[in-house]
Amino acid sequence: MDIENNSYKGNQISSLQILDYWYQLEFYNPCWPVKPQDIDLSKNATPWLQPQRNPKIRASYDIYVGKTFSRDLIQWMLKELNLQSKNNHVERDTSKSCLFALKVDETGKYVVGSFALSSFVWAICQLVSAGSFNKKLSLAELDTLQQELDNKLSQAYTGEEAPQISKNSLITLYSSVCTVLKIKDHLHTSALWARKKIQYANQKGEFPPLDPSTELLPSFLLNDILKIQKSPTQKINTYVQAMLEKKDSETQRIQIDTDVEQMQRWLSADSFPLGVWPSPYTPSLMQQLGINLAISNEQNIFSINGPPGTGKTTLVKEIVVSNVIQRAILMSEYDNPEKAFKKDVFKNPPDQYSKTFYKLDKNLSAYGMIVASHGNTAVENISKELPRSIEKDRTGRFSRTGPCAIEDTYFADIATQYMNEPAWGLISARLGKKENLKELKTHLWTGQRGADNNVTLKQYFDEAAKGKRPDWQSARQKFATALQAVYDAQKDIACAQTLLVEENNARTVKMDAQVKVDKASVEHSREKETLEAQKEALTKLEKKLALQRQNIETLQSSLSFWKRILWRLFKNNSVIKEWLKTQQNADETIIQITRQRTLCQTQKDAVDKAGTRLKSAEHDLRLANQRLQDICESIIPYKSLFGKNWADIFFWENITENESSQIACPWTHAEYDKLREELFYQALMLHKAFVLSSNSVKQNLRRLLSMWDGNFIKSDCQAAHGDLLNTLLLVIPVVSTTFSSVQTFLEDIPAEELGFLIIDEAGQATPQSALGAIWRTRKAIVVGDPLQIEPIVTIPKELSKRFADENNIPPDYRIPELSVQSLADQLNPYGGFRDINGESVWLGCPLIVHRRCLYPMFQISNNVAYNGRMFNQTEAPAPEIKFLLEQSAWFDIKGAEKGDSNHTVPQQIRFVANLVRQSLDVYEGLPDLYIITPFTTVDWALKAAIRLIIKNTLPQTDAEDITAWISKHCGTIHTFQGKEANEVLLVLGCDAQSGEGAMRWVGKKPNIINVAVSRARYRLGIIGDYDIWRNISYVQETCKYLELQ
Repeated sequence: MDIENNSYKGNQISSLQILDYWYQLEFYNPCWPVKPQDIDLSKNATPWLQPQRNPKIRASYDIYVGKTFSRDLIQWMLKELNLQSKNNHVERDTSKSCLFALKVDETGKYVVGSFALSSFVWAICQLVSAGSFNKKLSLAELDTLQQELDNKLSQAYTGEEAPQISKNSLITLYSSVCTVLKIKDHLHTSALWARKKIQYANQKGEFPPLDPSTELLPSFLLNDILKIQKSPTQKINTYVQAMLEKKDSETQRIQIDTDVEQMQRWLSADSFPLGVWPSPYTPSLMQQLGINLAISNEQNIFSINGPPGTGKTTLVKEIVVSNVIQRAILMSEYDNPEKAFKKDVFKNPPDQYSKTFYKLDKNLSAYGMIVASHGNTAVENISKELPRSIEKDRTGRFSRTGPCAIEDTYFADIATQYMNEPAWGLISARLGKKENLKELKTHLWTGQRGADNNVTLKQYFDEAAKGKRPDWQSARQKFATALQAVYDAQKDIACAQTLLVEENNARTVKMDAQVKVDKASVEHSREKETLEAQKEALTKLEKKLALQRQNIETLQSSLSFWKRILWRLFKNNSVIKEWLKTQQNADETIIQITRQRTLCQTQKDAVDKAGTRLKSAEHDLRLANQRLQDICESIIPYKSLFGKNWADIFFWENITENESSQIACPWTHAEYDKLREELFYQALMLHKAFVLSSNSVKQNLRRLLSMWDGNFIKSDCQAAHGDLLNTLLLVIPVVSTTFSSVQTFLEDIPAEELGFLIIDEAGQATPQSALGAIWRTRKAIVVGDPLQIEPIVTIPKELSKRFADENNIPPDYRIPELSVQSLADQLNPYGGFRDINGESVWLGCPLIVHRRCLYPMFQISNNVAYNGRMFNQTEAPAPEIKFLLEQSAWFDIKGAEKGDSNHTVPQQIRFVANLVRQSLDVYEGLPDLYIITPFTTVDWALKAAIRLIIKNTLPQTDAEDITAWISKHCGTIHTFQGKEANEVLLVLGCDAQSGEGAMRWVGKKPNIINVAVSRARYRLGIIGDYDIWRNISYVQETCKYLELQ
């Protein structure tokens, strides 16, 4: 069978087929977790045999066994299944994987539950054993095999009498696993590696429990995908099929960044959120449009594209405020908070005190928020940023300044202890991982052992039981008053917007009236001219008649009396002939005069009518002028009130290049924002009163924390976990998790049980990674940037290609950079087009005002990635800020790389180490400086050199602090998305002989350079061989702006 030739046939494909394709692929992620600092057991003694001398330190060891190369496994599989391509071509792949992993404690005993097989190796072996490429893999089969091996290890190497795990026992285990997998001997080697992990005792000498997991983990998506396949929601089907509906979506697109009419529509007074985040600043135009669209009910999946520094977090904050207030409106309808709950029972409670829980009103649960992302950095940034203390606001409520310094807070004392830094309120929490759940439980309920001045929510409930609780009715009244004030302000803004419409209409009416006056005036003049012409014609006829009569008299006087009397007898007389002819002409002239006089009278009537019309038009014009003047006078105070946010016709001129309008927030003003901030405060106080007035909330929180401790059976977890977590979200409106934790953290939450999902850094996440979170929530706001770090896909290309062919997967689903952001953008009708690598790409609701980087970082980022569409509003650094670099520069450091795919240039490492040494003096300690690189091998070299420099220069610095600083400040570019520092050193590595392919990879797309330069707020230093890098795409742009040194 020649799979390679089975290209996409163009047949319709269902969402279930795509889900199955993603499910199967998740097994095929090679994992080689070994790092340079790990211990090679083939060359070193087993470290757990050495005694541990420090009683405050406890060690454990992750052991990684076996090594196999992906390419070898794939070729073996293709040969065994008779699937070789006609041209025998297999996609190049250099990845490798260990076979299995386990953990031992410091005594060499096995840690139960730690054994893990490589799903990649197991899956390949399953296909070969089944003799079919179409073998459907089952996670349950893998789990069963791992459990069997875990049980054997537990029986053999746990307990006081059990022997230690030795090298020989590891090799024996390795042989057994290979036999079970039926993998050929030539495909693997018996590599043995150990990684030491340290735990520190607390003040009481107690150690935390050992985490049995290693870095060899199965996919965190498999169970969720299976669950979704059995019960897909309409939202999931829409999301999964987004790339199939591209043509239909394209016909409905609205360019919200250029379409003024649509912008105005979404900036109507009732489109704004009722509240605003406490701050002296306001969103920019595109931010506000994104906020208004996101909180509307038009779409259940909405995307926002935010380049670096364009305020994605600001936008999330405003959505948080809106949700808190909307839920408060629903809360305020209850005269007693208990009425929001209905009592229910557990079928198998763990004890007599945990028999009941309380189901929450579904309308209230619609506004809880889950923030999820691919990596820890993004979710931690949000979780820490939201509650961080506020120095300046509009009301003083949140900064606690002025008259509001003694006002109540939203559990600020609990939040401050929980965050371990000053916080204004308990607005967010880090969840997901077990240690995060435990940490929240400690700060929310049990308190820290041995800590002074513990403040917990349990203490608040205890005080409430004694009668010391906020008054519910008073909180309702204060909230209602604040809400009405905002409604009134919105009505006033709507009036201002109506006046502006009326002004435009009045100007149109005035212009129309002026046109009518001009037309009537012309007509009147024309009619008058016609009348004069008619009169002139009448005068000519009258003169003509007078002359004719004079001629008749002359002719008659020349005749004798009898000829005049008896003229009929003398008809042949020439005089008589002339007389008669002249008389006839005169009679005709009289007739003409009669007609002309009629015409003159008719024309005079026409002139009178034209004059009447003119007077009427002039009257209308006077009224139009007066109306316009009245409106303009009414507008004057509004223009003064709104200032630069007054969105008249001039505001919208050339909007894509109009910087003053782009940085403004139309239709907001200081007093309005102050009222909205006050409403947010009163909404939080209402939440606080609701929580502390409800025994249902207290009991649900108890059950939730007990459930997290594993005290409930599966069926009871499935019945109650959603209501319990939604109750927590009444207290803490925002909780965060990584996608990798969703499957376990939210395992028992059914479809669409939770409210809002906010996906951060969505351009970095594969489409399938967000499935579980999207499935469990009712609405998703997807925030990211496809021009920063793309999804990291480790599945070998050969396998991905063959599975796609076998399952007839459309081309759009095969591209490796396909992300959550990609699918959400396709679904979003509101967006804009950008040129990316020569292709016009649709981006959902793009943000364009940048507030992070100064020159030249902003210019480089704007040019390489964003078509020059961004505006820079970054403030200059404060005078007291210290800098290692006087200015941004390119340091031209040449040298040979180490080779064999190691792109480290030792001369560059030494140069950077020297710069770090200087920075320690400049900053008088550890600096606000990032050292980043595109390459893992360069990263390892940098960390080793920098560690030594810091240790020697600051010998008093604790080793843990050095490790923590290096981990936070030094790494690959891919790990620094979402981070920023005052100064950044970008170390490129490579040489002309060995690094050409690696350099082309860096310059293949703008993403890597875009992320690298936009980490730096004020200074950027690039360290690399200028001559070889200056011709690399996108790196070239940095050369235009950086001085060569």
